[in-house]
Amino acid sequence: MSLKQERALAVALMKPSTFHWVPGQPLSQMAAELSEQVPVLLDRRALEEIGIDPDAEIGAGVMTHQHAGSPDRNGERERWWQRDEAAVIEGRPSLIVDVLSRLKDLYLTLMIVRGQVIITTVEAAEDDLATRIYDVTPLINMVPRAPWESVRPSNAIAETSPDFDTLLETIQTSLDADTWERLGGNSTIVPSTIRERHWIVVSTTTMTHWKMQRLLDRLNQ
Repeated sequence: MSLKQERALAVALMKPSTFHWVPGQPLSQMAAELSEQVPVLLDRRALEEIGIDPDAEIGAGVMTHQHAGSPDRNGERERWWQRDEAAVIEGRPSLIVDVLSRLKDLYLTLMIVRGQVIITTVEAAEDDLATRIYDVTPLINMVPRAPWESVRPSNAIAETSPDFDTLLETIQTSLDADTWERLGGNSTIVPSTIRERHWIVVSTTTMTHWKMQRLLDRLNQ
């Protein structure tokens, strides 16, 4: 999928949902209606592996009468990038939030592969990770190297190295924490510095990439 295709699909998914799906509607019908706006593939093989019928009933969706600043029932606000209400626009959820909330009760999720939105199982999504590269140069501080890390024989010039640890810790504790390799998941992050710019190479699910982009955009503000 080209960058242009990916951006066009992202724009379509972030628009307010025009659908009025109801609880109990067949999953296959929802997928067919969704395909009128974006390319959709229902991963029937993955569904069959965990015993879900393509005509299984979808859930109720998000509560559109709430607004983005509404506290949850425990009186605490969720992190903004995890909050469904943050994607409610003019009383309607964005298309991606509307779809994901309908799939939640079925333990299904979305992947974006080769210009298609694929409705699949969480397990299948975690086994088919997407790899993306993020330029995180503005978010990385340079810190002094420990004496034993020095590569220069002279101490006349202070040596520094990029501090990726703070950013990686923020990402891995804030976004789908149990999916990262350090806790036994499949997702990975590899930091790299090339030509004085700092990058992270991330392999994770489509939905975690979406959350990560939102997080990095906010941190860059």
